[in-house]
Amino acid sequence: MAKLNGPFDFEGKLGGLSAYKMKGVKKTILRRPAGPSSKDIKTKDSYGITRRNNSEFGGCSKAGKFTRNCFHPLKPVFNFNPTGSINSLMQSIKLLDTVSEFGKRNVLISKAAYLLEGYNFNQRNPFETMVRNPPETSIERSTLSASVKFPALIPHVNFFPPGSHSYFRIVAVLAVLPDIFHKEEAYAPEGEFSFYPERVVSEWLVVKTGSEAMQLDLQLPGAPSFNSYSLVLSVGIEMGRAGNEGAIETIRHTGCGKILATA
Repeated sequence: MAKLNGPFDFEGKLGGLSAYKMKGVKKTILRRPAGPSSKDIKTKDSYGITRRNNSEFGGCSKAGKFTRNCFHPLKPVFNFNPTGSINSLMQSIKLLDTVSEFGKRNVLISKAAYLLEGYNFNQRNPFETMVRNPPETSIERSTLSASVKFPALIPHVNFFPPGSHSYFRIVAVLAVLPDIFHKEEAYAPEGEFSFYPERVVSEWLVVKTGSEAMQLDLQLPGAPSFNSYSLVLSVGIEMGRAGNEGAIETIRHTGCGKILATA
């Protein structure tokens, strides 16, 4: 491994060399590209297994993207990137397709959507440590509706918000999550899909006083034209502070949230 510094410092490819930065190393790293070329992987018989793995990895990534979209409205409470862990879960679900051939296996989330339940959105503040009494949930696939009923939240009794923030609010999200199928050379849902999550938000509440019991109801406007999908119900608690003009604004990367139920 060579290191490059001085007036000829650069990043990228030059001839048969690649130059890049590495965390913890001040100088530029200089290497010769190693391993097979992309052309070899695409054309040579010896890389057939690699091509099949790459194809299915793409399918799991596509399924992971649709899954993350289900709780995208709760992004403010996240303190980590969920891409890796969600894609890894999709890899496990992919194995449930025991009919399709290797390289074309489908990601049938609806066969094991329950594996998503309990997925926490903040690693520093798991939902269970902030809200000791779990909310009651109801999710109805037949009516595309759901509800979340929180008990009264009493500070230092069953409600333990992080830090010394002044305000909080509860957010519930209901979304459609399609299964992902291998189609010719790509992966996609069974049919056309353009459904956005439904989001319901409580008013801003004062942390010191907690809140009374409340219920948030959600209703999706319609269903996909196919049946290979799941419903995903998520909830989050956002922390807030007074902004410069008096309006309360969300403090990102704080609070908590998780996937409560699927159907």
